[in-house]
Amino acid sequence: MLFVSDHNKLHNRTPLDNPPEVLAARAREIIQQLGFTDVSADEAYSFEVQFEYLDYLQDHDKTENRWAPLQDGRPPSLAFWYRQSPREMRPERFYSSTGAGEVTRTDPGMNLPGMVSVILDMRGRLLHLEVVPPQKDSPIQSIPSTNWPALFALAGVDVSAYHSAEPEWMPLAWSDSRAAWLGTVAGHADISERIEAAAYRGRPIYFDVIYPWSKPERSLPYTPKSHEKIANIIGVTLFLALALSGVLVMRRNLRLKRSDTRGAMRLGTFVLFSYLAMWLLRSHHLASIEEFYLFLITLSWALLATALVTVMYLALEPFVRRRDPHTLISWSRLLAGQFRDPLVGRDFLIGALYGVWLALYEDADSYVLPLFGKLPPYRGTLSPDALLGIRSAMGDLLFYVLIYVLYSLMIFFFLFLLRLAMKKEWLAAIVVVLVAASTNTGGDYPMVTFAAAALIWLSIVLILRRYGLLALVVGLVVQNVLLVFPLTSHLSRWYAPVGLAGIFVIAAVGVYGFYTSLGGKPLFSAAALDN
Repeated sequence: MLFVSDHNKLHNRTPLDNPPEVLAARAREIIQQLGFTDVSADEAYSFEVQFEYLDYLQDHDKTENRWAPLQDGRPPSLAFWYRQSPREMRPERFYSSTGAGEVTRTDPGMNLPGMVSVILDMRGRLLHLEVVPPQKDSPIQSIPSTNWPALFALAGVDVSAYHSAEPEWMPLAWSDSRAAWLGTVAGHADISERIEAAAYRGRPIYFDVIYPWSKPERSLPYTPKSHEKIANIIGVTLFLALALSGVLVMRRNLRLKRSDTRGAMRLGTFVLFSYLAMWLLRSHHLASIEEFYLFLITLSWALLATALVTVMYLALEPFVRRRDPHTLISWSRLLAGQFRDPLVGRDFLIGALYGVWLALYEDADSYVLPLFGKLPPYRGTLSPDALLGIRSAMGDLLFYVLIYVLYSLMIFFFLFLLRLAMKKEWLAAIVVVLVAASTNTGGDYPMVTFAAAALIWLSIVLILRRYGLLALVVGLVVQNVLLVFPLTSHLSRWYAPVGLAGIFVIAAVGVYGFYTSLGGKPLFSAAALDN
């Protein structure tokens, strides 16, 4: 997987010269150089995949070397954002970080005087600057001139290669002078580059490097692509239908006293405390009463996730126990604390192997499509938070566990409802595969994408029916760790320890599963030698 990631993954195909601590120091240095010397009370930073640039390359470059420009690092495919504030920053939007309590590039809003937002490319060159000017200021006789070339130097571009233009892009804050320039990206004469800037009393408060794919996000409504609309409609409809059906079926099971309430309590407790542990690892913690507010938001999300998982389990378990008990045996034993049960170990091992297969399968198109003269596919992206270190990466791991416990239960419940309606298990499986695969029709070759997704969903149904819920959950978590952690075979790179931590977790799951599945029997025995 390490060598496959070297070829396919975005973080190994674009320059990642500096770790986040170095880029954060560079952002502070830029802020100081621009004259903003006040001490900040809080700061936050992370990375951000530039999907607009990747989409632009995919839509406009139809050659086999379409992804070669990623190696230049400019325009950037991965950027680093940094924020500082004169007060503590607390996420304000309930849905912005799914209860993880993370400060994002846009949350909280830029609404306090002295707030500064900076975006850098991976070599520390300035891409974006935004400063909130004072709310009240003393009058002055004349407005001092602004040193615009200093901004070009921080951006790492030659000001002589650009010519002046009329400003078109407006900063959020009021400014007393604006300027704009036009040019092209160095080394890419076919890509235009527009630079906009604004200043207040001689100090820059706005700077933006704008490319053909840049959109005025505040002005334009969100317009998803056709395949995204289909996926959203199917996803929302299914979620609401399954949640409502789950409540009705659960209510009936509880009334008839058929439900495994003890198992549901154990599962709910696991989900609740796992969610809180994820928050501890991922949240932007505050040394004030605001931390209690963050905890309440997280607790709300945790209770919502606990309720959904518990409803699905109470609705599903009585019927599965009667018709397909083998699919829940290892799951029930794990919830009961039987960690050394051979069946639990077997499903952990099978799940780990299945997850590795899924990850390799999803990366196989980078090798298979070019063999048939097709365009190389989209480069595999990663979780930006995983680049911040092992603590954030482990928080992501817990998030995947929570998501795929709920995800797997809902798949199982959907399959169960279809079996009741159609009376044929094979027909219900086909409907699940077709409906789920229809949400994956993007890319250069929609039908190929659909067929590949159908095979994945067929494997999900087969694993669920043959080995059960535990193997599926483990497999999906392992797959996502391999896909979104920064894996690399170049162990000297600064992000390699995070990727190795993910590999270590997967290896530990596999070794635990293998050892436990033996049921205390030795792998090799003298009796085998005698035979």
